[in-house]
Amino acid sequence: MEAQRTSLREQYNTRYLLLAALKSAAGALLLALACYLAFRSWRRVRRFFHLRILEKRSLIPHNWRRFLGNIESRLYALLVILLGVLAGYVWLSWVFSLFPWTRVWGESLGEVVGRGDSRYFAVHRVGAAGIDDSYCLSF
Repeated sequence: MEAQRTSLREQYNTRYLLLAALKSAAGALLLALACYLAFRSWRRVRRFFHLRILEKRSLIPHNWRRFLGNIESRLYALLVILLGVLAGYVWLSWVFSLFPWTRVWGESLGEVVGRGDSRYFAVHRVGAAGIDDSYCLSF
């Protein structure tokens, strides 16, 4: 009964909701700053590989440098994008957990991040089908 009273008090407490809104805005600013810095670092990596090609200074031969430099910069861009998506997911679960009406969503999103093999992603060994030492991912 006391938990219900506390929950009801939180839902309509203006001060608590304002503090949660300020925290979520600060978190959004930090997320935007992190995404901006990641984009700037990708530009710096791309410029570094471009200068290496122009200077013809590398341990890798010049004819391979153009090919490998493009692959490396694109892999770095993919890594930056994946880190941005993960940071956005963690931010969203955190913001949902701040507000009383969306706390359940935040807890369920945080469950997936918090536990590696949760009920959403489970790795099962396939032995019944006659395939030994194989693994499959079930959703």
